[in-house]
Amino acid sequence: MCDIVKSDVLLAFVLKKRNSISFHYLRELRDKIEQQQPDVILDISAPSIDLALHYYPQLFRQEGENIRRADTSEQFFDSEYVNYTFFSFLSPRVVGFLDKAVAAT
Repeated sequence: MCDIVKSDVLLAFVLKKRNSISFHYLRELRDKIEQQQPDVILDISAPSIDLALHYYPQLFRQEGENIRRADTSEQFFDSEYVNYTFFSFLSPRVVGFLDKAVAAT
């Protein structure tokens, strides 16, 4: 079985721990996870990232080569909104891989 992590979920996961991430970082994270766990796919395609930015402007904004927390995002990241909206559908196994990979990079 294959687990696909959409870009909105990935962005929320990483930006819950950091204020900003680069596209380079996303590629490194994808490569690292897919190397260790070939059945976990991180969708960081341009259309997927664009949709995440479009549908969640209250959470994410693009600034050059980086994606940052939006100015209004604190209330969402500090509440259960992000956990419920994005993480409630992730398997604990995938959460574990993401946690380790984000902490290591």
